[in-house]
Amino acid sequence: LGSDFPDDTVFRYTTTESKLTTWDINPSVAYKLADNLAIAIGGRAVYADVSLKQMIPLQPFGLPDGKQSFKTTGTGYGWNVGVTYSPLDVLAFGASYRSPVDIDLNGDVSFDFPQNNNPLLKTIFPATSADSGLNLPGQLFLGIAYKPSPNWVFEVATRFEQYSSYEKLEVTTQLPVAGQTSRTIIKDWRDVWAYMFGLSYQFDEGYRLSAGYLYEENPVPDGTFEPAASGQDKHTLTVGAAKRFGKITGRISYAHDFYEDREISNSGTSSLLNGTSRQKNQTVALTLSWQI
Repeated sequence: LGSDFPDDTVFRYTTTESKLTTWDINPSVAYKLADNLAIAIGGRAVYADVSLKQMIPLQPFGLPDGKQSFKTTGTGYGWNVGVTYSPLDVLAFGASYRSPVDIDLNGDVSFDFPQNNNPLLKTIFPATSADSGLNLPGQLFLGIAYKPSPNWVFEVATRFEQYSSYEKLEVTTQLPVAGQTSRTIIKDWRDVWAYMFGLSYQFDEGYRLSAGYLYEENPVPDGTFEPAASGQDKHTLTVGAAKRFGKITGRISYAHDFYEDREISNSGTSSLLNGTSRQKNQTVALTLSWQI
């Protein structure tokens, strides 16, 4: 996930760049309790690489804006559990839960100024190590699959995400930055739901075509809205095609996200971001799987 804005954007003192890269290692095991009932459990190790950038106002020093960069990495652990039940050959119910993952982040804060040799600026804004934390929310998935024939599959599902655990972002530095060794940014995100529908058709020649729709609520309240995170309700249309070659299956998928326009009208310091927020995303995914 990421966002990138010009250095002269109106909210440059809040963010100009935000990037989050995660690696999620999730080994799981499944056991069939009966012909129509199975359970699964697994463990998670999540590695995160985070980069945040913003501008620093230096007008009191008679200088143009400087740049602040916070780069950090960390690892967190969690677990997941799931169950599927098929009361009929044409019908299946599924549920799974992914636990929250708390990631301890360790990294560095650095600065880039118009006059990097200015001793006063280096004293007020020293390069230093920094610690923070990232909370990945707990997730509950519920779904139903209906297979009226060997070729057709219809699915409906919902997802609950416990974003209310993301109350604030705290950053602690080893050396004082602008006279402070800690900074707290209130988030107060809220729990949200997503709703999904999908269908696919399996051709006798081994091809499979799929299509789907997703509606996802956004977790960000007006008072803590920020450009670095998507704070708009989202509609997604997806299509995909797959072909099986023996034990190997290749798939290509495309998704187009349509975000609902959001009007922000806050007071005080939060009014800087007032206006209309618009966004669109497109995603292409290539998948290769091998069945032993």
